[in-house]
Amino acid sequence: MKEILDNPMEPFGGVPIVFSGDFTQLSPFGGVPLYKFDSSFVWKEFINLFMELKNNHRFDRDPQWGKLLGRFRNLGPSTEDVAVINTRVVGARNGPLEKRIPPDAVYATKTNVDRMAINDAIFAKHLKETHSKDRNVKPPMHTLCIKAGTLRFHMRGTRNEYRPMQAEAQDIIYAAVGEAHVRDKSNKYHDPLLKLYYGRPLCINHNEDVTGCIANGAMCEFRGVRLKAGVSKTEFETIVIDGYYVNCVSVTQVDSLLVNMLDGNGGLDQEAFIELKPKVIYASAKFPVPYTGLIARNCMTTQRRISFEQFPVSCGNARTVHKLQGRSIKHLVVSTWDYTDNWIYVCLSRCTTMNGLFLRIPLDPSKTRGMSEEVKSFMKSMQDIKQPKHVYLHGDDL
Repeated sequence: MKEILDNPMEPFGGVPIVFSGDFTQLSPFGGVPLYKFDSSFVWKEFINLFMELKNNHRFDRDPQWGKLLGRFRNLGPSTEDVAVINTRVVGARNGPLEKRIPPDAVYATKTNVDRMAINDAIFAKHLKETHSKDRNVKPPMHTLCIKAGTLRFHMRGTRNEYRPMQAEAQDIIYAAVGEAHVRDKSNKYHDPLLKLYYGRPLCINHNEDVTGCIANGAMCEFRGVRLKAGVSKTEFETIVIDGYYVNCVSVTQVDSLLVNMLDGNGGLDQEAFIELKPKVIYASAKFPVPYTGLIARNCMTTQRRISFEQFPVSCGNARTVHKLQGRSIKHLVVSTWDYTDNWIYVCLSRCTTMNGLFLRIPLDPSKTRGMSEEVKSFMKSMQDIKQPKHVYLHGDDL
């Protein structure tokens, strides 16, 4: 900024800068939280005003829930607070029933493996409710699997040369390699077999149009596909998943994926359709090597660099809490707990009402805690030094 504005003597070139955020969110991956830079010249000298926003409109529909979470954030929950939270354990005495979990519920997870497993379980439940195990019954068209195309192995001993993947290896990829096992250099995950149904929430994992909110982390929902010229629905393959017959198509037969954007469209009542194009993805994949001819839990595994074509989306019924930061969720299901700094608070505070919360296991009151001592120390220093003081005006001053 100093160079651009030709003003080397002023912080940020003399332009007023507003930093906004919450120091009780999750720590950055591979990074250091800003509050630990207490000796930084920027924090010490450049910031001249610190203001805390006290209002929280997320909990307007349930103010008591908001107050409980405020206690959780700052001091840590009391035994009574934890007992109140645990009334939302599904299937527990006086807790909500499984059938009360709405179809639009978001599942908060700790790891990507958990996320993938829950998304697959939701798809399996969808198949059980809508598909047949009779091969003579045509699969419904509201559900479609999209196989990655043009799969290639990296050639060992070369820098960037790839060779076509054998059919047997492709079958293993589709059958036994999930999204959590395929990761690119940017730590983004990719699914070799997208399992889609009409209305399924999807998370975009590619920066297509950042200013238009079509970017990494943006949410949308599946509405359909546009096939390439000359390709018809009669060319769909029928595959078997958990015994159910499902329509499947290769990404090489699809021109675009039709989705309705849920982020940046001016409101959920307004539909904003866009078409996503497939991308060539370079990633590392972990997959089983079934030397005995059968894929089993105790199979040896190997890690290989691969490339393939696929749409830059992942299924979004379940999402890691890192991905949920900053979002307001109407119905939230929590399957497990992570008692590290801020995780539980960040997770619970996504949900706008306590009645929208569903827990798989109770919260352990002996492991919960509030704001860390480091954050408390940082906040106090900012409040004491940088926070504006109250100014009382007399009538003569007006």
